[in-house]
Amino acid sequence: MVRELDVADRMGDDLGIRILLLHFQQVLHAAYPTITDPRLTGLGRFALRTVSAWRYAAEFYAFPIELRIVNKIFPYHRPEISGF
Repeated sequence: MVRELDVADRMGDDLGIRILLLHFQQVLHAAYPTITDPRLTGLGRFALRTVSAWRYAAEFYAFPIELRIVNKIFPYHRPEISGF
């Protein structure tokens, strides 16, 4: 299994860490979606939590392709960035 930090070391520190943080952020936001997003339904929250549960539990954050697919179906908007 490829460790996250190994990927960061191979890609160069700055770019690798940014990608690592982006992937971690995607998994974290899917595992704990905000309740303040009125456009995200209960089904969408359930889908995000279910798909991201194994990644979060295993601490495997690299390349969350399935989360991107679920985000296309149930768009997740962060109100703290996009506004209400």
